[in-house]
Amino acid sequence: TGPNTGGMGTYSPAEVVTAELLTRIEDEIVRPSVNAIADEGISFCGTLFIGIMLTPTGPSVIEYNTRFGDPETQVVLPRLATDLLTLLWAAAHGQLAALGPLAVKPDYALCVVIAARGYPDAYPKGDVITFPAPAALPPATTVYHAGTTQNSTGQIVTNGGRVLGVTALAPTLRAAADRAYAACAAIQCASKYFRRDIGARQQGRHIEPVIGPISKVVGEIGNTHLPEPADVLARFGIVHCDLADPVDLRQTVCIRRRYRIDHHALAVRSQADKG
Repeated sequence: TGPNTGGMGTYSPAEVVTAELLTRIEDEIVRPSVNAIADEGISFCGTLFIGIMLTPTGPSVIEYNTRFGDPETQVVLPRLATDLLTLLWAAAHGQLAALGPLAVKPDYALCVVIAARGYPDAYPKGDVITFPAPAALPPATTVYHAGTTQNSTGQIVTNGGRVLGVTALAPTLRAAADRAYAACAAIQCASKYFRRDIGARQQGRHIEPVIGPISKVVGEIGNTHLPEPADVLARFGIVHCDLADPVDLRQTVCIRRRYRIDHHALAVRSQADKG
C-alpha cells in the first residue's frame, strides 16, 4: 500500500522462493522468455532482469528490464562468490555455458534505501549528508551512492529521491538487518527517511512504531471511528508518527504498518505489511 516507489529495500535469500517455486519460475517464465528472444532472431548479450510477483495462482511477470535491478543488485552481487568480471567477460564472448553453476556465499544480505523525505512525491535536494568513519560502520556493511552529488564546497549532498543504499551481510537475516539499520542510524541528513521493516516478514519480528513529528491523523480501524485519533493512539503508547498530512490509516501510506486495537486488552500491536 501507499505511493509507488522504485524500491525501498531488499534482502537475499528470500525463503518464500522454495526450490520447487524456483523451478517453476525457470520453467514457466525464464526459459520461455529467453527462447522467445532467440525465436525472434535476436542475439541478446547482457542482463535480463525479470520482475516477478507471487500471486495466489503462482508467479506472474510484472516487468522486463535489460539492466541490473535497483535495489535488488545491492543484495545479489555481494552474495556472489564467482568473480563478476569473469562472468561479464564470458557473457561478452558467448562462453557462459563453460563456466558451470555459480558459486553463492551462504551469508544473508539486506539493503535499506535511505530516501529524501517526501519521495516519491516532491522532496528536497542539497541537504548535507554526514557519514561515519569507515571503521565505525558495522562489519561487512557497504554504503552505495544513488541520488547524491557534491556541492560547491565539496560536501556530499542529496540530489535525488532514493539517496543511498545501505547493504550488510551476516550469517543470519536478523544480524544483517541489525547491521544495516545501525549504519542507517549513523548516517545523518536533515531529510533522511527509510523504512524500518525491510526483511521483517521473513524474520517474523515485532516492529515498533516509528518516532517523529506528528500532525493530524484521520481514519477508521475496523468499526472503531477515531474522531481524535492522535489522542486515542497516545493512550496506547503511540505518541509520534511520521505524518505531515492527513492520512487514512487503512491505507498505511506513510508508516507502512497496520495498527489493530484490542478492545479488551486496550493494546496496540503493529505488524509489518511488506518487506
